[in-house]
Amino acid sequence: MSMTRGIAAICFAVCAGCVDLPASAEADGSGVSTDVQTQTVHCGSSATLERYLAGGGGVKIQISDGAHRVIYQDAAGVAGEVNDSREMDGAAGAWTFSVDPEGFAGQFKITLQCHAWFVGDADPSGANVGA
Repeated sequence: MSMTRGIAAICFAVCAGCVDLPASAEADGSGVSTDVQTQTVHCGSSATLERYLAGGGGVKIQISDGAHRVIYQDAAGVAGEVNDSREMDGAAGAWTFSVDPEGFAGQFKITLQCHAWFVGDADPSGANVGA
């Protein structure tokens, strides 16, 4: 059974590069008429989160990195306007970006812009640089 799992893991790793995931995600809308928005993006080991909120109430934001660890979680309340950005660090791979505007009245636009998905000494074509 162990050999079967090893083969499955190799197949998954090889096929993971076949999935065409975007390099950024955006959630926007009005808190009173927008449902939870969840997206998956392909990130390297860092990304930039940009938040614009104008209104009142709470918007829940959660970001998980390529190792499925929650690297950012915020459910803080807003009164007025928030317009900021922050850098995120995490494991490369498929990151999950989720925004829940339940309890928020107003307009929002929240963007996760991934930095290059390749890490280490690999170039975007998958070739090993310097080998």
